[in-house]
Amino acid sequence: MVQDSVYGAIMRSLGVLSRFHRHRNGLVLCLHSVAESEGEVANFGAMAIRCEFLERMIVDLRRRGIALVSLSEALKLATGSPRPFIALTFDDGYRDNYEVAYPILKKFDVPFAIFLTTGLIDRTLPMWWHVLEHVIDRNVSIEYEGVKLASRTKRAKAIAYRFISEYFRHLARSV
Repeated sequence: MVQDSVYGAIMRSLGVLSRFHRHRNGLVLCLHSVAESEGEVANFGAMAIRCEFLERMIVDLRRRGIALVSLSEALKLATGSPRPFIALTFDDGYRDNYEVAYPILKKFDVPFAIFLTTGLIDRTLPMWWHVLEHVIDRNVSIEYEGVKLASRTKRAKAIAYRFISEYFRHLARSV
């Protein structure tokens, strides 16, 4: 999951962005998966956040005076809002968007958009990144394309994931 240090970095970046881009105070924050607990997913691709992170981010953004707006409102405000704003989106339509994120977003009355990937819904697009996370998580080393990658520690697993996932992303771009 995204750790507290990453949360701090994101929040500092939002502050930096608002200072450097006063004419553009808007941001669309693209999220993917929201897990209930740390151990739920391997997450070497950093595609999941914890529900506590989402809740804390909402509270903190509001405390900082940053409006949480819908995508349509963000488009209207993009022409020059003097007030900072963020629109939340969720990519791919993970089940946890409804089961975990939605109750939190509803509790805080936060608008959001979910972009569904039809290939995932009709099962014509494999979720290769989850298979890769699963394989790396369950092995102490991975051999790929003649390269042996250590995957004993969380850091080594994350490096192995990045290395191998780049190959798959390159394949997707070349098709």
